[in-house]
Amino acid sequence: MGRYRTNDPASKASTSSTRLVRHIGLLCSTTDGRWPEPHLTPRECEIVRLVARDRSNKEIAKVLAISQHTVASHLRNVFHKFGVRSKAAMVASVLELLAERSKSAAAADRRRAKHDHGRRPDGRPP
Repeated sequence: MGRYRTNDPASKASTSSTRLVRHIGLLCSTTDGRWPEPHLTPRECEIVRLVARDRSNKEIAKVLAISQHTVASHLRNVFHKFGVRSKAAMVASVLELLAERSKSAAAADRRRAKHDHGRRPDGRPP
């Protein structure tokens, strides 16, 4: 089956959510020190991904087999790391951070391309 375009807001929100969740993986998997704070634990990353999918604390607790109090505790830690007070503000901060990182990566790619200009794919000069 093909993918159909639709004007349904729920469908667009689902696509945006899926894209956001995929990009959160970049936020959580970078350990080489290139990216700025905050550093999230693997569990915090799981919770942020589920929040981005619009899951409630109760649903997150069920999916991760932990208590709702533990979910709330992890969220407090994430909120503190991002300097926010709500899930919506956290998601907005994640989007801002990912946009900054994307710009930094693009700039690094441009510098690398400029430096490698005229070289063969194997790195030797022409």
